[in-house]
Amino acid sequence: MNSKTEQLIQGIKELGPQELRSDTETNYEFVISREKLEKGLSVLLEGYFGSPLKAAGKEVSPEAKKKAEPFGGVRKDQTLYSFENPEGYNTCMIWPWSDGRTVTVKMYRLAS
Repeated sequence: MNSKTEQLIQGIKELGPQELRSDTETNYEFVISREKLEKGLSVLLEGYFGSPLKAAGKEVSPEAKKKAEPFGGVRKDQTLYSFENPEGYNTCMIWPWSDGRTVTVKMYRLAS
């Protein structure tokens, strides 16, 4: 894991996720409040991934559809971040819960 990724994970931990579901070399998944997403997590994610490839509420582009395919696709209400590098690509998907107050965040690192 590189230092930029370590900084992102540390920033997420400092926000205080409600639940950590997975913490492996290739998968980091957690549950966090929408309030914390809007007040801090989105800044961390954009600092790491750049602007979303697909923002919540927007139509799914062919590129976003292709990037999300290995993870079951992406719906209109979800957010997708992704970037490529020589080792592969990193993806982050945000699934909103029906309660309107909670989201699940799944980050993946795939080798090329």
